Amino acid sequence: MASAAEKSSCPTPVELNFDWWGTLFLIIAVCCIILASQALAEPDRIGLALIWIGGFVLSLAVMILWMRAREDALVPLELVRIPMVWKCGLVAFLYGALFTGVVSLFPILFRDYYGLGLRQIGLVMMPFLGAVGVGSILTGLLVRKTGRMMIFPAIGLAVFACSMIGLALFMDRLGAWQTAIALGTAGMWMGTTLNVVNISVQANTPPDMMGRATAFVQLSRTVGASLGVGLGTLVYFRSLNTFAAECTGHCDGSVRYAFALLLCFFALLSMSAALVAHRARRFRLS
Repeated sequence: MASAAEKSSCPTPVELNFDWWGTLFLIIAVCCIILASQALAEPDRIGLALIWIGGFVLSLAVMILWMRAREDALVPLELVRIPMVWKCGLVAFLYGALFTGVVSLFPILFRDYYGLGLRQIGLVMMPFLGAVGVGSILTGLLVRKTGRMMIFPAIGLAVFACSMIGLALFMDRLGAWQTAIALGTAGMWMGTTLNVVNISVQANTPPDMMGRATAFVQLSRTVGASLGVGLGTLVYFRSLNTFAAECTGHCDGSVRYAFALLLCFFALLSMSAALVAHRARRFRLS
């Protein structure tokens, strides 16, 4: 009797099936769009870029059809249909593109425009990286104090976008450390995003889908990080080649103009994420 009761109380094992095909389609889609962004940086490779874009569209369409036909898909469609989930996923995607783009491409500014070495570049990037962590801690305290959630990334990302526009306008008047301090101040506003997005999506998801919802947000951030570097590189080097071809003689200003356009691209990503977070701001943590 005791052994029978013990057997009945034991949970039945659940077979876990990993969606290998969905993962493969996602990898192909991400690789195609990254290769397309690299090909677009060179004017004589437009045809190749169009081929990669076609591969991205095809692999994405196949992945969506696969998700509809499979219950345990990598990203279930019933999960994406939850408004807070896809909004948080979109914010995480834009945040990943923005954060990785800033960390990867700002060293180019310090090297090409300010003439800093590798050791100095590491030092001037520290204020930004530290400020993001401080902003995340302060946002956690504010969430605990007020119970509000998505209003913080909505405000923080909007302020970060304005900071990028300000840097683009006054970059020629700032030194390397002044730019680093301004970037660090903006980074504190950028730290308002990721933790809040994770908590919001967990609080608005059924318990049996909470793990997948959190994984979906992390996946969105990772894919956005991959695309952010590719698209940011495209914007910078394409505009740099354009400005360098139009000027005659000494062309020191081409780096500044190209990076100003890159900063406007970062501002566009940040403001887009802020608008999406603003649409999801009505949720309040109880």
